Amino acid sequence: MSDNITDIKSVDRLISKNKEEIDIFGLDTVSFVKKFDANTKDLCKRRIEPIAKRLHMDSIYIDPYSIKIPWYKHIQHTLLTIFLMPLRVMTTGLTVTMCSFLLKFCTIGEGLEKYYINNPKSEHYGKPVHRIPKAKWRRCIIDFLIKNASKFILFFGLGFYNVKIKDLRKKDKDGKVITSPLIIANHSTLVDVLVLMAYYDTVPSFLSMKWINTTPLVGGIADALQCIYVQNGKNTGLTDEIKSRVNESEKYDLPPFVIFPEGTTTNGTALVDFRYGAFYPHVPIQPIAIKYKYKYYNPSYVVDKGVEYIINTAKQFRNDLEITFLPVVNVETEEEKTDIQVWTEKNYEILAKELKVPLDRLCTRPQKMFYLDYIRGKIDFETAEKNINELYNKKIEIEKSKKH
Repeated sequence: MSDNITDIKSVDRLISKNKEEIDIFGLDTVSFVKKFDANTKDLCKRRIEPIAKRLHMDSIYIDPYSIKIPWYKHIQHTLLTIFLMPLRVMTTGLTVTMCSFLLKFCTIGEGLEKYYINNPKSEHYGKPVHRIPKAKWRRCIIDFLIKNASKFILFFGLGFYNVKIKDLRKKDKDGKVITSPLIIANHSTLVDVLVLMAYYDTVPSFLSMKWINTTPLVGGIADALQCIYVQNGKNTGLTDEIKSRVNESEKYDLPPFVIFPEGTTTNGTALVDFRYGAFYPHVPIQPIAIKYKYKYYNPSYVVDKGVEYIINTAKQFRNDLEITFLPVVNVETEEEKTDIQVWTEKNYEILAKELKVPLDRLCTRPQKMFYLDYIRGKIDFETAEKNINELYNKKIEIEKSKKH
């Protein structure tokens, strides 16, 4: 008898779920807003999950109000917020400040413009700073400082006590690990950068947003790493610059170069569409999968603002992550050499398989920006839906045209 009751309840839940799915995509905008409280100012009443589905934001949304936190966890979080979190934030701030200060000594007397950039006799004449190799002793100091500062911040500043590393890379006949100067990784949070700096063989450079360069302290560290900076809407020549950097990496002993091809952060449940920029050089690629394990607070940096994110992450007593260094992916067919879409797709599927996530091509960075404006109260649901759907439908049309 009890089995029959359980079966009936399961069927009822399935019917209810299917009905909600129909409502999510079948209702007109006005009816949807009313049913799911999509424009209420009280965020606790908004039905975030169906709203995110309707806006194709499954890989972006985080609903902090849906998490059932036991009563003793509230006490724990309160105590951690009062006692531990301030110490962690202070530790992180002091470490970044000290690291930035010490790195300045690595550039004293470097004279890049005098000896290289403005010197016609130099083989590096006219090159940007990120393509000019640093003296070996400078590189060693930079690696030592940044690698250890990153580990210190992860452990003492953010509570990443359990870091599991899986190295699946192949070795050559001499037992040396086979690597590539070009690295791609999935992107969930700013912590990804710390993870790669702390645990990759050599501290790498990154393709970074332009605002990083002008951020106090952090900008100096990014310069020492020889990052390439990109500004939205002003990416002219970026692909050629990436090609040049990758092709010169081994010749001039430049640090490996990391690109997050999604171009934005996600909540870790899917990989959104890859941009082609990382793949135009058509060189071997080192994929790295980063997984965050959590029970209550998702450490993905997609919804919270910067300070709020740091506080929420730091007030958790423990954060766990797993890093997997996958085997280098080589160009193997003529189609992969000539068709950027095929080569990108190959790398996309390898990384998604390791992360055990669905392939999500429904969301892009511009769509995410409209979603963030909506959940932060800058625009209403109707405006967000209109703008996101315009981008979404345009993307679907492009995908259809590619298939034909």
